[in-house]
Amino acid sequence: MTVVAKLRARLQRRSRLVAAVAVGMLLAILTLYKVTLLPPSLHARALNVAAASTTIMVDTKHAVSTDLAAHNNSMEALSSQTNLIGEVMVTDPVLDEIGRIAKINPLDIQATAPVTSDVPRTEIEPNSGANATALIQAPDRYKLQVQVDPNMPIMHVYTQAPTATEAIELANASVTGLRAYLSKLNTSQTVSLQDQIQLIQLGAVRGGVVNHSAAKELALLAFITGFAATLFGFRLVARFRTGWRLAGLDAQTER
Repeated sequence: MTVVAKLRARLQRRSRLVAAVAVGMLLAILTLYKVTLLPPSLHARALNVAAASTTIMVDTKHAVSTDLAAHNNSMEALSSQTNLIGEVMVTDPVLDEIGRIAKINPLDIQATAPVTSDVPRTEIEPNSGANATALIQAPDRYKLQVQVDPNMPIMHVYTQAPTATEAIELANASVTGLRAYLSKLNTSQTVSLQDQIQLIQLGAVRGGVVNHSAAKELALLAFITGFAATLFGFRLVARFRTGWRLAGLDAQTER
């Protein structure tokens, strides 16, 4: 191979490497930012996912759950009512109220009905696998999931949003919105004071971002994919060109 051919091959490899880096960087940028042409601009994509959780105890004005003399039937009835209230929380009227309080379009909230009361208690504990972090498996940005304790009048509420503040606000709004709906229901149906349901929020909402490194990981993956695919494409084209050249030489030899 002559010096000129060597220089040409080296420049060709360098140009391919530069092109592969450029493609990888472009894919990484497109992963992190949304490009608009009119007007030309870059908008950062919301790649982070935050989750929050809160626990609600359902009781009546008579305070059945804290009454040591309460009959077992009363506790069972209250637990059944808790499951019903969990179903009510994910209905459209309540989601409209929750969206209004959290300043979120109710249509953007994906609400999941409560887990059936037949599910074992260990599967719905706040620290079990079925908790707020499981919500990030789906692509929707706002989520509301309700899980009901099978033995106690307690609901666990899990929320997902793009930011920790929004996730916490959505969790708080779910309690406030449900209270507001039940209050309207008590008024419209003239429910007696002692039979009215009250929601007791047990502690403050806990929440935070659950995938801090998602943006970096996705950008790195996009860069590697673009870089490797470009080099593979160059190599594939080079093989085809070599094959065509050899085929042409064979055809000339046969003549």
